[in-house]
Amino acid sequence: MDPIQELRQTVEELRQTALQGFASVNDRFDALEGRMDRRFSSLDQDLAYVRRALLDHNTEFQEIRSVLDKKADRAEVEALVERR
Repeated sequence: MDPIQELRQTVEELRQTALQGFASVNDRFDALEGRMDRRFSSLDQDLAYVRRALLDHNTEFQEIRSVLDKKADRAEVEALVERR
């Protein structure tokens, strides 16, 4: 085999090795991307639960605050009763 043929064969072998390496890296990135998508999807769902709980608690706190604002102070009531 002449030197040019040998060089071409060596270059082709290196090219194939490089392509296989790139394919392997691409497979790893695809797997990582799939895992990250699942994790972010789970995280988005968890954040939705936290938002819902926050809104629910905020509503409950507002209701409690409203009731407390309307509640009479015991000392004020006793003072009113004593005046009569």
